[in-house]
Amino acid sequence: MIAVSTTLRRWAALGETLHEAAQGHVPWEPAARMVAAAERDADAATQILGALLKRSSADAFPGLGDPLEINFRAHRWLKGTREESYSDWLAWIIDRQAKAERILPLFGIEAGVLAGKTCSADREFCTPRGRLDLVINCGERALAIEIKTSSELDEGQLKRYLAWLKQRRDPLGLVLLAIDLPERFEPDDWSFCSWRDVSVRLRGWASIWIRERRLMDAAMALAFCGAVEQNLLGFRSDGLTAPATAEYLEQWLEKYRNAEDR
Repeated sequence: MIAVSTTLRRWAALGETLHEAAQGHVPWEPAARMVAAAERDADAATQILGALLKRSSADAFPGLGDPLEINFRAHRWLKGTREESYSDWLAWIIDRQAKAERILPLFGIEAGVLAGKTCSADREFCTPRGRLDLVINCGERALAIEIKTSSELDEGQLKRYLAWLKQRRDPLGLVLLAIDLPERFEPDDWSFCSWRDVSVRLRGWASIWIRERRLMDAAMALAFCGAVEQNLLGFRSDGLTAPATAEYLEQWLEKYRNAEDR
């Protein structure tokens, strides 16, 4: 799913180009009507979103609250361009979990026979073919993660990392973690995982940690989710992004309810 922030940036760029080319002679009334309709939808969605945030805070995160209620957009360290900050924080959270049956599904990988094994995260792992953002070690097996928040993917990066992985015994694979799947890349020997899915799954970790009274771990994981959701995915608790944010929270609450029912 294309992130709302990415779509809005694309529309803004197209609008600027059109305005310059037309030199002010384009009728903007149809666009104004579209904006007015979007604003009405956003106002209605804001009311729904408020109820969803209250439910998420009370049911899943009692005592801490939903991370979308805190504004992370003004935090310089958590801007979208700070790729290293997100990678470092994610590695720290992974090491607080350690269980293969939770860590590997975070990136869409089944644990299988590794269930019960302990995993650890290595940041900026140096290989003869480059420096990997994150390597998850589960015994002798390794999962390589290439992380992107805003920068473009180098065409040769994945090939180099795959070549290194193939030299290891029984590798777990290579995952690209990004906001959207790059248009010119098709998963082949590697797989794609979105920041949206990772954030939803980390919310699940946090809800479990709260029940286990690991409140500091839960708070740090939720703060990370809040930064990802607001600064990378463009979700807000009000404004024109309210409908997309409400849809995202509904997805999370449905996943939470299903987990509680099992």
